[in-house]
Amino acid sequence: MLPEVEPYLKIKFPTADEDRGLGTGEFDETIGVDLSKQLLERMSGFLTLAYTFIGDPPGTNLRDSFAGSIGAAYAVAASVQPLRLPRRRDRDRAGQDDPVELRVGAEVRLAKF
Repeated sequence: MLPEVEPYLKIKFPTADEDRGLGTGEFDETIGVDLSKQLLERMSGFLTLAYTFIGDPPGTNLRDSFAGSIGAAYAVAASVQPLRLPRRRDRDRAGQDDPVELRVGAEVRLAKF
């Protein structure tokens, strides 16, 4: 069986107040793809790859970034799947370390279609 493939495009609008240090005042665009595949009867695997074009306001030196995550979900019940996703992305500014994070969550199906 082939994996499920979900390409996506996200646009971040500059709605934060850059004068208060809450944003850059620029648009960010992300293009990516999510892949998922049923591995066992109750277990699925996930892979996400994305590239973000970061808005670069005058006087800053922000860099575009690549991000990726991989993880698995195990259905503990028919409608509940806990998730564990390590994620890494490139740093936004020179001199910073590449951020790595571990996300934990769950998908809960509210209705069956």
